[in-house]
Amino acid sequence: MVDTKTNDKVIDYADDRLMLKVLQSDELMPNIFLCIVAGYETASTALAYSTYILATRPVMQDKIIEEINHHNWNNNNNNAEEIYETAHNLSYSDLFIREVLPMYPITIKAMACECNTTKTVCRHKIEKGFIIQPDIFSIHYNPNLWGPEDPNLF
Repeated sequence: MVDTKTNDKVIDYADDRLMLKVLQSDELMPNIFLCIVAGYETASTALAYSTYILATRPVMQDKIIEEINHHNWNNNNNNAEEIYETAHNLSYSDLFIREVLPMYPITIKAMACECNTTKTVCRHKIEKGFIIQPDIFSIHYNPNLWGPEDPNLF
């Protein structure tokens, strides 16, 4: 949980001054809400894409169900430690999720950065104020990076 007050000093690089890192009481609830909403949106989007892949590929769906059944994952697992251990043993499910996330990146816009000074990068002049955003889809689906197979295949 976020510390509401700490003695740590934080450098504010906007005007190069030290300030105390203090979260006021009236800022606490909005920050908690933001954390919940931000986590909810990304998790729900990842689950939606995972559900889509499972719905369109029943063989994968069957493998995940078989793995869950193999590890006796059921409603009788009430012990948190047992649930944690079982979840870590679901290797196919873990690999499935790790494959879905690059296929359908969620935080594309979070990768954008604004250039704060005019610079030349690889003989390309980038003016101050320009927004730089990598093309995540081209990186994730580039056959030169991932092999000659169709990168759209799961």
